Amino acid sequence: MPAFTEEEMSLISTCNFENKNGLIDELTWLQGTLSPEEKHLASLISGAVKKLKKMSREEFKVFSASVVPPKKPLHFDLGL
Repeated sequence: MPAFTEEEMSLISTCNFENKNGLIDELTWLQGTLSPEEKHLASLISGAVKKLKKMSREEFKVFSASVVPPKKPLHFDLGL
């Protein structure tokens, strides 16, 4: 199973998903809403989507059980 960074896990934990394709769709949609200045966040999303696409169904099942909602406000370094 691919290793996700802490930032990727924080991002994924904010998403509402029921399956791998749903999570990929939500992240792809979010990426499409970003401004050109949000390159770091776009790169973060792109990396997470690539990792998710490589996962098998069983790997995703185990992974999704480990995703917990954030306990504190999220902060993403947008590289601005």
